Amino acid sequence: TVVSGDRVIFQVTEAKGPFGSAGHAVDRSETEAVREELSTTIRSHEETLNELTTAVAMFDVNATMLFYNNAFQDLWELDAHYLASNPTMAMFLDRMREQGQLPEMPEWRRWKQDVLDSFKAIEPQSHLWHLPDRRTVRVFANPHPRGGMTWIFENLTERINLESQYKTMQRVQGQTLDHLAEGVAVFASDGYLKLANP
Repeated sequence: TVVSGDRVIFQVTEAKGPFGSAGHAVDRSETEAVREELSTTIRSHEETLNELTTAVAMFDVNATMLFYNNAFQDLWELDAHYLASNPTMAMFLDRMREQGQLPEMPEWRRWKQDVLDSFKAIEPQSHLWHLPDRRTVRVFANPHPRGGMTWIFENLTERINLESQYKTMQRVQGQTLDHLAEGVAVFASDGYLKLANP
């Protein structure tokens, strides 16, 4: 309603009795304003997370998925219908295993339980998952203060492949230089010797 020219939100309680009725109104405008601001902030964060190339999924205290970004859906090749069903972390792990997207573990149940036990952790945790399709994913499990968890899945495959190629190239160049009859010395821009062959 409008009070003194301002829009005010009241929570109204009415009660009827033998001698009539009574009503009680509490001004909830500030509470509603905070709720609306929180809702706007959450929407803004979700829009920002959807722009990231790193996969993110948020789960509540019951390990039920509350949010996922587009990169999460792409990384795990999940359809929107499945994600809209708000699966639990256990259901997600089972689905990924069925699709052959999780690392093969000799003791699947123990490994799965270790992942689910992350929801009881106080400190963030980090793991490397080496997937069957030769991708390597760094997994961060970041607990929320009031329960629940944010999971971040960073695909390291390209970086690891580039590092491997770079090291191979360095090793080949080093072996080539070592077997040259000519003497070779490489100096850095600061004038210091960086590399020399025998």
